[in-house]
Amino acid sequence: MGALPRTAEAGAVISPEESIFLAVASGDVVIVQDNQGNAKESWWMGEIIHIVAGARGPEPSLFQVACIDTGVIKTVNADQVTKVVKAIHS
Repeated sequence: MGALPRTAEAGAVISPEESIFLAVASGDVVIVQDNQGNAKESWWMGEIIHIVAGARGPEPSLFQVACIDTGVIKTVNADQVTKVVKAIHS
């Protein structure tokens, strides 16, 4: 499995000038590329429960994400999010 394309919704592509973290909200399901360790293709799915804004600008830089499989809550860098599935209410 290679790198996942960056999309905001199923089928909608975000232009390279846009950041993926500008397209997310609490409740959205995301694919997170886990770049820790030796596995190049390690990824997991989770639901965003909280967005933390960066100190240098209005855009968020960290997400608290609940892993769908384990329920573990992890804080991830916005750059690790590779795909977003919008929540039904957003």
